[in-house]
Amino acid sequence: EMQVGLENVQLQNLAFLGSPDDQAKKPAVSFTDASFNAVSWSKSAGLEGSILQFENLVASVVRDKDGKINISQQLAEMRQDSVQGDEPAGKVAQEPAAVQASQEETAAAPFKLEKIVVAGESEVSFEDHTLKVPYKTDLVISRLEITGLDSSKTDEKTEVVLEGELEKRAPIEVTGNIF
Repeated sequence: EMQVGLENVQLQNLAFLGSPDDQAKKPAVSFTDASFNAVSWSKSAGLEGSILQFENLVASVVRDKDGKINISQQLAEMRQDSVQGDEPAGKVAQEPAAVQASQEETAAAPFKLEKIVVAGESEVSFEDHTLKVPYKTDLVISRLEITGLDSSKTDEKTEVVLEGELEKRAPIEVTGNIF
């Protein structure tokens, strides 16, 4: 069985979904630095890693007037663009059977991360434009740690610690476990 491993993967200044230069299409997720230590992958073990750390992680969730979430809409547009390829407008290309089979095989691959850490000047903002008066809020994250994430051990707890400030005035602290 083939196995791939890396000591450290580092990404810098990444914006995902959207454009950092266009306020109307602000990125759904961006960060200045992400590092993933002791990364390995194999078909049987799936994706494993020691620590996945994000610095200055910013996530923006916007619900438009029609109730569509920006992230879902942008992902759907990406899928549609990649499937259509060179097909005429209105006609959706079919993916080759080998590609579909490959996606099905990897869809359930296990993953195991010892710890996920969000640090630096991190923030999640939310906007809801379905209301008469649009609602906007933000959560500045001073500390987020998720420990013991293992998809193959669904009966074991994953520890979560979240500390931050809601709307720049209300301290928030959440500590607990998820299954």
